Amino acid sequence: MDDGVQAFMRAMDDGFPAVETMSAPDARAVIVSRRLPVENLDDVAAAAVTLNVAAMGVAFTISRVARLDDRQSTAIAIELGIHNATLAIAVAATISTVLTIPAAVYSAFMFITAGLFARAMYKRNTAAAEATAAEAEAAA
Repeated sequence: MDDGVQAFMRAMDDGFPAVETMSAPDARAVIVSRRLPVENLDDVAAAAVTLNVAAMGVAFTISRVARLDDRQSTAIAIELGIHNATLAIAVAATISTVLTIPAAVYSAFMFITAGLFARAMYKRNTAAAEATAAEAEAAA
């Protein structure tokens, strides 16, 4: 490890207060195994993206079945898609560094898929709101 990484790791072990957040496990795992996710990207990328999209789809569907509106369902789906990465890295890092590879790859793709999902839902929700407003004006 280079000197900067070693200094960061010592700070983490000493309880460096500025980085004691939920993302601290993410940062620590990525720094310790920074070459592993890139080297194994092609092996786990498809599974990571599939898991992320499936999780968001299931969360959105369950939210709609529970009769939440589109905005609430979208928020729940995105939150589920994003929070799993930190949990996965934290659990994997306590067991073995090599187990952080799928979680790190998931982390790399989760913001992309969540962003695309959010954009699609924004367009869908905006179009639905405009249609509802147009119907209300026509009825008035």
